[in-house]
Amino acid sequence: MTSTSDKLKRQPEGETANCKLKERIRLRGPDLTPSMQRVCDFMADHPGALLNASAEEIARLAGVSDATVIRTIQKLGYEGLPYLKLELQASAIGHNNPDQTVDTGLLTTRADVDRVVDYVLDESQQSLRRLAQPSTRLALARSTALLTNAKRIGIMGRGASAIMAQYGAWLFVRHGIPAYPIIGTGPALEDELIMLAAGDALILAIRDSSHRELAAAMNEAIRLGIPTIIMTEQPRHVLTRACAETIVLPDARANGSPLCSSTLTCLEMLALGAAALRPR
Repeated sequence: MTSTSDKLKRQPEGETANCKLKERIRLRGPDLTPSMQRVCDFMADHPGALLNASAEEIARLAGVSDATVIRTIQKLGYEGLPYLKLELQASAIGHNNPDQTVDTGLLTTRADVDRVVDYVLDESQQSLRRLAQPSTRLALARSTALLTNAKRIGIMGRGASAIMAQYGAWLFVRHGIPAYPIIGTGPALEDELIMLAAGDALILAIRDSSHRELAAAMNEAIRLGIPTIIMTEQPRHVLTRACAETIVLPDARANGSPLCSSTLTCLEMLALGAAALRPR
């Protein structure tokens, strides 16, 4: 029977080198049990499906137990399924690997520090100018009004945006507005969605395409009658129609190294604006 590691060895060397998951399977596959090999077979053949799957779903599809899936992921060197998803999502966002984008974009700026400073300042200034456009100002004003009337504010982010969701929640709390991040996947997300309650508002700070977790959050928000604000670089995002407001951000990846200044600036404006308008 052909093992997963044998199949990967026959692939072009560059292909495995560009996929950390496949490289781990290739290196550690020979030491895995047959049931763990089945998990590896599934993950190697369907890496995209892992982004939206729980350990239980992977186990069902691979024909093994939940515990086997978790042990396999740990044997491959990951602390757990969420960490594997974060690595996979890095290559899925925008069909580009942010790490590779950063490395490639900065190859032209590492000659000296001044060029790096100029690059970051120029990109940030361009983003701020685009945020100052009338359409964006109007969306920010309407979004701020929604947040002003909310009892609490949930901020959802995935992958790299999860860090910004945490920071955004901290900003609102800092200004005296109850807020909480929603950054989990699978069962962890279900636990976090329990926090949503009637009277809250929900911000979706996302940079990637729609995933099941986002749809789950939207369904819960709709069920509770919670207004949702989406911050996205995609003007025609699939979730836009279901949201009360859409804030279109400048494309952070358009000119090379992706920067987060526009997202962070929007969160700052929303937090400060809601705090200023909120009844004392």
